[in-house]
Amino acid sequence: MKVTTESGAVYEFTKDGTRFRRLKNKLPIDPGAEVPRNDLRQDGKWLKLFTPAEPVVGFRMNLAVEPLDPPQFEGATVTMRSTSVVVGIEE
Repeated sequence: MKVTTESGAVYEFTKDGTRFRRLKNKLPIDPGAEVPRNDLRQDGKWLKLFTPAEPVVGFRMNLAVEPLDPPQFEGATVTMRSTSVVVGIEE
């Protein structure tokens, strides 16, 4: 599954929903959009999800992810990522 957000970021999920990656290329959904798309550490790398994502068009996704490497905070056991609003879902 691929999910596109308002910022133009694309998230790709494995079929079993246990891993995802944010693709590095931004889609030109709306060149005039005011939504920023910041580079994130580990863009393009497959990351483990603690709970499967359930994207819904019109809402943000909140992703509970394995800690970043290296973790932002010592002893971190999870990293939370929140996306901009989902605008498209491709199965």
